Amino acid sequence: SLYAVVLSAITASYTRDPSRLGHLVGWYYKLLAVVTIPVALLGAAWADKALVLLYGPEMAPAGDVARVFSLIHLLPFVSVPVGTALQVKEQAHRTLPLGLLQLAVNLVLDVLLIPRFKIPGAIAAVVLSFLLVTPITIRYAMRFTGPLEFPFRWIGRLLLALSPGLLPALARPWVDGWLSVAGALAVSALLMAVGLRYGGLIGPEERYRLDHAQLPGKRLILKWLVR
Repeated sequence: SLYAVVLSAITASYTRDPSRLGHLVGWYYKLLAVVTIPVALLGAAWADKALVLLYGPEMAPAGDVARVFSLIHLLPFVSVPVGTALQVKEQAHRTLPLGLLQLAVNLVLDVLLIPRFKIPGAIAAVVLSFLLVTPITIRYAMRFTGPLEFPFRWIGRLLLALSPGLLPALARPWVDGWLSVAGALAVSALLMAVGLRYGGLIGPEERYRLDHAQLPGKRLILKWLVR
């Protein structure tokens, strides 16, 4: 949902100063990380409990799969900003053959793994095809985009700031029913929000980008995240 807004912002900035594309991609990674990683971690901690409450106890066997897929859905996060850089430079078609290769690898792994391992095999096929092809795709894409920023250290700090939100999951064996699950989710989300505010993640550059981005609720976000 953010893609159109961010693409527009990056395109405008790139038009003014093409040398900043790599830096803009690094900013996009940070924005995506703040938006997606907390949701993924909450899902990994509580998706199975929520699934049973929403759809009944017959869905309990799917709980572990829901928790795992909460994290697997982070995989596109790795390649979306690079794809945006290609789009800005009108070079998105360059990686199409590698996209087809990843699809082919995924299908081959599905055939090999699903009959023997069922759902875990399907999960493994998705992860393995990503690990095998995506690094090649990113490296190839950078031939057309030029150097890009990958804020690994910042994302590590983000994970550390969010980690207190996983502490309520230690009480999982005793959490059951609407009230306790909702309470646990609320406490987890609150601890993550506090970690974001006091984790020192939003510096002058991030504050400037957020302030000038056409994002809904940006004032509220800045008010909470910036001390």
